[in-house]
Amino acid sequence: MQAPSIRKALIPAAGAGTRMGYLSAILPKCMYPVADKPIIHRVVDNARLFGAEEFVVITHFKEQIVHDYFREVLVPELKIRVHFVHQKALTGLADAIALGRDFIDEPFVVILGDDYTVATDFENLKHTLAAHPEAVVVEGIVREKDARKLRNTCCVTRASSGRMLRIVEKPRRPTSSLRGVGVYLFRPDIFQAIERTPVTAVRHEREITETIRRLAQQGRAYAEFIRGTNLNINTFDDLLLAWNTHFHLEPFLNTFRSS
Repeated sequence: MQAPSIRKALIPAAGAGTRMGYLSAILPKCMYPVADKPIIHRVVDNARLFGAEEFVVITHFKEQIVHDYFREVLVPELKIRVHFVHQKALTGLADAIALGRDFIDEPFVVILGDDYTVATDFENLKHTLAAHPEAVVVEGIVREKDARKLRNTCCVTRASSGRMLRIVEKPRRPTSSLRGVGVYLFRPDIFQAIERTPVTAVRHEREITETIRRLAQQGRAYAEFIRGTNLNINTFDDLLLAWNTHFHLEPFLNTFRSS
């Protein structure tokens, strides 16, 4: 039985890459190319697998490039609706998500604008949210063999039921091999949870990982495995790996989704 579609999506796409040479100077990170499409096009494709038809896109760095791509390519091609919101100061991912509050009053998907996920579907995330009315968030996770990547991203511990027990941003000593990815399902309660999240003392930002950590302590956060693969794109080597992954997996996915 299919879970209800998630009709609305929010894409934080405000950031600039810092380790990509000339690409960092001329393009927002979400517009880096992976084969024949920029990353954000693939983000939109994934959001549509959830059922999304209406998008809130948070922008800042070279935002006109993002606006133009949506208006000239994605909206005509995919028949989606889009709202752009300017993030004046880059004060953390939680603050970026909070900017969508005026547009969203139902469960919604958030996919980071630079997230590269290749998946067959996201039905298990949707089912988990539907099955647990107390849940405010379901975050996508993958198994990560590289401890360095866990130390540079976030590490998740979960119960067999899927309930999230712990989430740690950039842990010095990862306590599991589960890495959180930039794919989340939220209920609108997340906006109140973000309001209650303190700004970090070191970076002076409001981080969504801290919001989720607090929800996990309350038993209101879940984690589900992505049915596919996920890559963090921070360097040219990462981008090349994304290209190679695309060419290896795309034929299989096209066959799977058309069957």
